[in-house]
Amino acid sequence: FNRWGLDTTVAFTHLNPDSGLELTAAPGITFNGNNRDTDYRSGDEFHLEFAAMLHLSEKNAIGVSGYHYQQISGDTGSATSDFKGRVTALGPALNFNFNLGKLPVYGKAKYFEEFDVKNRLEGRAAFLQFAIPLR
Repeated sequence: FNRWGLDTTVAFTHLNPDSGLELTAAPGITFNGNNRDTDYRSGDEFHLEFAAMLHLSEKNAIGVSGYHYQQISGDTGSATSDFKGRVTALGPALNFNFNLGKLPVYGKAKYFEEFDVKNRLEGRAAFLQFAIPLR
């Protein structure tokens, strides 16, 4: 985007081993720089990802996850006046682990419905993620 950006995030997770309930929150702020070619600056952004998962076993968990995005300062430049975006999303989530031979594979499936949208496109999103450790 022909500008610099600095993203900060901190994550918190609590897992109760007796009940299998896991609560996770990852808030952060993204600071955006000015695009000198267009004289446009996107506003700084607050973002939060969250999940509440129930571990059914060591290999499977189900629950809900979501995110919230909120511009905390407006866009500035010749083409706008204090433009600010916002969106919240929520949906089901599934975590699963399995072995591919001797290689452990960690997977996640998530679906999000967006709502409370302002100055952004609104939609739905599905994600299927896999992580394989490098040894």
